[in-house]
Amino acid sequence: MNTNGRSYRWIWALILVAIVFFASWRIFFKPAPQPPVSIAEIRSREGTPVTVLSVALSPREHWVTLYGKTAAASEVKIAAEQQEYIDSVAADVGDTVAKGQILATLNRKTARERLSAQEAITLEMERRYDRLKVLHAAGGASSQEMERTLSDAKTARAGLKDLQTS
Repeated sequence: MNTNGRSYRWIWALILVAIVFFASWRIFFKPAPQPPVSIAEIRSREGTPVTVLSVALSPREHWVTLYGKTAAASEVKIAAEQQEYIDSVAADVGDTVAKGQILATLNRKTARERLSAQEAITLEMERRYDRLKVLHAAGGASSQEMERTLSDAKTARAGLKDLQTS
């Protein structure tokens, strides 16, 4: 048994000497570090790498979903001179519009009805004034009643002109 123990000691001693020799060789004979090579130098030695691709037309869709609040950079208030229903809209959200461009067409039915009603009121007031003028000449109406009816007729005429203008 003694001989087996000696043979193992020699093996361990050889392994230890080999490790010390290898470590000292790595320490004393260490290779010098190479300076870094620039990309321009590599390209000058080996050339510029080129990848050839064939281009083909194909549909491409890319959707991005974003969440959050948005605010307009500037806001413009648009108001109509008359309160009517809208028949058609000529501009869409996001369109660029110019000054004087028609944005919407209003339904003129209500305006026509108001105009015809005002015409009827004006006609009635003028006829009432004409009747009172005849009665006043005959002595059947007072001057105050004549003036009030004339004022009503002028007011109705002014309202008719205002509706015709608008």
